[in-house]
Amino acid sequence: IVPFARVRQTIEADYGGPLELTFASFESDPVSGDSVSQTHRARLAGSNRAVRVQVLRPDAVLTLQRNLRLVTWMIRALK
Repeated sequence: IVPFARVRQTIEADYGGPLELTFASFESDPVSGDSVSQTHRARLAGSNRAVRVQVLRPDAVLTLQRNLRLVTWMIRALK
């Protein structure tokens, strides 16, 4: 799990401002996650509409590259 401070930093960099300007509320604990991302519940500022925000993990690109190499190796091994 990516620490919430890092999640906040990523979202604020992507949206260009404080989290509170975009979201009325934002759950710090993710509701789901996988090897490349995690998902948080939130409510949009203004409309209060419920949304889910998917945040890429810092090492997502490396993980995807590693997984692709593994699958390529497995395919070659099965031939």
